[in-house]
Amino acid sequence: MGLLARTDATCVNRALIMSTTAQSPSNGNNSSPEIPAELLDDWIPWGIDNRWDPPVVQWYRRDQADFGLPFFNQTAKRALADVDARDQHYTSIKDLIEIAETIDFTPPRGFIFHLSRCGSTLLSQMLAAAPHNLVFSEPGPLGQVLLQALQNKSDHQSHVRWFRAMLKVMARVGDTNHQACFVKFTDWAILNLALVREAFPDVPCVFLFRHPLEVVASLTKGESGTVKEFSSEDRRGLVSIYSGTAATQATALEKEEYIARCLANFSKHALASREHLLMVDYTELPDAFFSRILPHFGLHPDNATLAAMRTASTRYSKDPEKLRGFENDGAAKLAGISQLQRHHHDNLLKQPHAALVQAATQQINND
Repeated sequence: MGLLARTDATCVNRALIMSTTAQSPSNGNNSSPEIPAELLDDWIPWGIDNRWDPPVVQWYRRDQADFGLPFFNQTAKRALADVDARDQHYTSIKDLIEIAETIDFTPPRGFIFHLSRCGSTLLSQMLAAAPHNLVFSEPGPLGQVLLQALQNKSDHQSHVRWFRAMLKVMARVGDTNHQACFVKFTDWAILNLALVREAFPDVPCVFLFRHPLEVVASLTKGESGTVKEFSSEDRRGLVSIYSGTAATQATALEKEEYIARCLANFSKHALASREHLLMVDYTELPDAFFSRILPHFGLHPDNATLAAMRTASTRYSKDPEKLRGFENDGAAKLAGISQLQRHHHDNLLKQPHAALVQAATQQINND
C-alpha cells in the first residue's frame, strides 16, 4: 500500500522502506515508500489532513493514549504532547480502507447520540469505568468523516466505507483486553444517523435529551463546537446545515435563534428515527444507565464493574483528572435564561421536547 510518511528508526525498519525521502504534507513531497501494514499495528488515526487533495489520514503511535479521558481531544493532547514531528505517518484513505479489511477489531456495542449537554459524557465515563470497554468520546477522525458527508452528500457510499474503515482501524485489536467498543458522538452527528447505521446496522443506538432551556443555558455559558461554528465566517455553510435553515437565512440568524434552531433540528432528526434509538431523558440518569441503557447495549457487568460505574456517576464527567464531584445545576442554569431565549424556546423547542418526552415514555411503557 502507498504510505506517505515521515519515519525514523524507532518506529520502522528502514530496510523495509523503499524510499526514505517521504515528507509530511506540509512540505509538499508526494513520495510513497512501501511499508508493510503490520508496522501500523501500534498506530491509530488521529485525524484527516485536508491540506492534501485528496485528503490523507494522519497516524500517531497509540501506546500513550488514554481513552478513558472524557474527550478524544484530551486524549490526543496528552498523547501527542511530546511526540516528535517525525514520528507520524500519512496514508491515503484508500490505504485506510485496505488496512481495515485485513485486521481484527473490537466490535462496537453501542453508539451514543445526544442533544448536547444532557449526560452523554457521563454515560461515556460510566462505560469507560469498565476496563474491558474501549470508549471513544467525540473522536475527531470519525467526526471529520461525518462532517465531510454532511458537506458532500453526493458521495454517500464512499463516506460509509470511510466511516466503517476508520472505526475498525481505531478499534483494532492490539495488546489490550478490550471486549467492546463504544462511540459517543458530538451533538450534530445525529444528522448522520442514517450513515452510521448503514456502516454498522446492528449496533444499538441511544439518544439523550434534556429540557431545552437547560441546554440553551449551558451552551450559552460554555460553547460547544456547534455554537462556536456560528462565529466561523469561513465555514458559514455549516451554520445552515446544523440549524436546518437555508443558507441565505442562516447568515441572518442571531446567536440565540441559531442555538434554538440547531436543537430543534437535532430533535427533529432523532424523532424521525425514533424506532432506531433508545430515547433517554436526562432526568432519568444515572438510574436509566443501569435499568435501560446497559440492557439495550447487551451488557451484563459483574458486581465489581457495576460498583466502578456507580462511582463514575458521582463525579463531574468532564473533569479529566476525575477529582470534582457532580453538582446538579439545572435550576441555576434556568435562572439566567433571557426573555429572547424563552421566546425561541416557545416557538421552536417546546413542541419537539414534548415529543421526545412522549417517545421516551412510550418506550419505557413498552419494555
